[in-house]
Amino acid sequence: MSAFHTIKQLEERNVPNEINFMVWSDKMDLVAFSNIKGEVALHRLTWSRAWSLSPPKDGLTVNCMGWRPDGKVLAIAYSCGRIQLVGVENKKILNIQDIKANITCLTWVQEKLEPPPKDNFNFKDGKPNNYMKHIDMSRLYLRDPTLSSVLNSSQSEDQKEAYFLQEQTELNLLLIGTKEGMVHVRIFGCFTCCILDMCEYLGISCSVEALRVSEDLRRIYVVTKDENSLVQIVTVNSSIFKTHAKELFAVAMKYVKLVSI
Repeated sequence: MSAFHTIKQLEERNVPNEINFMVWSDKMDLVAFSNIKGEVALHRLTWSRAWSLSPPKDGLTVNCMGWRPDGKVLAIAYSCGRIQLVGVENKKILNIQDIKANITCLTWVQEKLEPPPKDNFNFKDGKPNNYMKHIDMSRLYLRDPTLSSVLNSSQSEDQKEAYFLQEQTELNLLLIGTKEGMVHVRIFGCFTCCILDMCEYLGISCSVEALRVSEDLRRIYVVTKDENSLVQIVTVNSSIFKTHAKELFAVAMKYVKLVSI
């Protein structure tokens, strides 16, 4: 006789203000939620609070949130069109950018590297692509990021925060959708590499309701809604993020170093 499994409620917690968004990080076992006052709180699964963050200005609310795939950074989109990247460890604001639009959704994805082919006669350990070794002429003018072994407690907080953005080893993209029908694509969440105008593409006024990206980064799925409440799913060919991943990674890394100076 097969076992019968049921869904059980493990515990229940009360909060002082109504919650409007909640996102869970499966990498860090952390849950972040925002309330109607625009405050964001980070809790462990034991419900112990790690920190809370007030909105940048009074009267602002959170439109949406998203975790960086490694769970170390939380992207928060506010009703004023501002996006803040917050370090989970110490709730430091790592990056602030203004979209100047009504943000409706965001998603943060990372390139999924294909495993190396198995070869019984190859005894070398398979290693992921090291994009930092990609050769480019800008290396003559900008130093490479500091190695983690050199980063120690004697360095300033600003240097640690800059490294927190520079420590990326794989390409990741933050996609932001707006009420005006725009899709902003940002490498590492801060370097804008392209902006898609869905209104121009469809020939009608529409808003972006949801965004999804395929695991190989070759397809972007955009859910739009027009003035007549007609919902469409548009597939965008984004194979350039896969075929030119090394070049995009190198350019974005130089950008991060420039804004960190």
